[in-house]
Amino acid sequence: MEDDPGRDLRQLAIVDHDGRAAAYTGARCIPWAGHTTGAGYACLGNILVGEEVIQAMAREFEASTADDLPERLMRALEAGQAAGGDRRGRQSAGMTVVNEEEYPWLDIRVDDHEDPVPELRRIFEIYKREEVPYLNMMARRADFIPHWDTVARIRDEIEHQLIEEAATKEP
Repeated sequence: MEDDPGRDLRQLAIVDHDGRAAAYTGARCIPWAGHTTGAGYACLGNILVGEEVIQAMAREFEASTADDLPERLMRALEAGQAAGGDRRGRQSAGMTVVNEEEYPWLDIRVDDHEDPVPELRRIFEIYKREEVPYLNMMARRADFIPHWDTVARIRDEIEHQLIEEAATKEP
């Protein structure tokens, strides 16, 4: 940062694989700007209604340790929005989670929407229902061939569900 001439206008955060977090908010970011860090997370923002936004996010993230990371992030976004969010209003929201593979484990977003955080929640629920069950079938960094036993089991479940749906539609 010391060699960066734009450091006073920047904001950044990182959480490493051991859960250590660090954040920086430049002195010339648009108010309100700031950050807070804790075990396994960093909350930061600028052009917010106030510090209460990131504090609400941090509290919710810390309170949801029983949930998986995507759910904890979603809940933190919802808490930040409930605390006032961006002082310019609402327009977009997104969430990307990278796990061990080269592709994102989760990558969803909402653009140009009048209420983006609830819409992101709606899309997230679809993701959990329609995508999460198939994550075990994805190619892995160390094994580019999907786990065929899982693929076969899921294929059988889908076929069974389609047969049941067709049977209920017949007169």
